[in-house]
Amino acid sequence: MKGLTIEHTEVHAKGYLDLRGLLTLADVPAVFSQVSFTTLVMSDEPDDKIHQLAEMVEKHCPVMDSLMRSVAVSGKVEVKRPSAPVETPHVILVEISKKDND
Repeated sequence: MKGLTIEHTEVHAKGYLDLRGLLTLADVPAVFSQVSFTTLVMSDEPDDKIHQLAEMVEKHCPVMDSLMRSVAVSGKVEVKRPSAPVETPHVILVEISKKDND
């Protein structure tokens, strides 16, 4: 929304997970069971304008959209040695991929 004056914003996010899975202490998924957030908006704009902005951001936020549905994730691990700063990183793990139905 154009034309709003917002002096400052802060987002505080929390993720809830079973740390036993992350620390490999138990055979449980290392996955967030819940994510919550609070957004603080410092503005003299009317509440209804801030509400409209929040709804628009929620509908178009790629992070929220990704967290709320199954999204394929892929990646690789590269290594670069500090003793060789001009070295090109080399790949040690080519395919890391995960999708909920895997």
